[in-house]
Amino acid sequence: MKMEFKNKVVLVTGGARGIGKAIAKIFLQNGAKVFICDKEQKLCKNSKRKFGENSVIFNKCDVSKDEDFQAAYSECENKFKGLDILVNNAGIVDKDIRKLEAVNFKNGIAEYNKS
Repeated sequence: MKMEFKNKVVLVTGGARGIGKAIAKIFLQNGAKVFICDKEQKLCKNSKRKFGENSVIFNKCDVSKDEDFQAAYSECENKFKGLDILVNNAGIVDKDIRKLEAVNFKNGIAEYNKS
């Protein structure tokens, strides 16, 4: 079974490097439109040149801040007219378990459920 991603809209948190960057690249190679949220926006410039202005958008976003994530989510929906797939890849390391839970799980699910 082959999955089709052409013209699907994908939001990837933590997409500037590592696993998130690889995930974003695979979606782009398969025709998806990708919205990348990351604190390190400058690391993403090559993808924009390679895949085109209409295929990839970058948003400087600190997922540990609710207002940053909410703004990124809204911008993704406005620019690409919807959202099909959320890859909540970004994470933080913190001793406060409540903060870890909020960033690594709750923020992405809460925003996606609003749509």
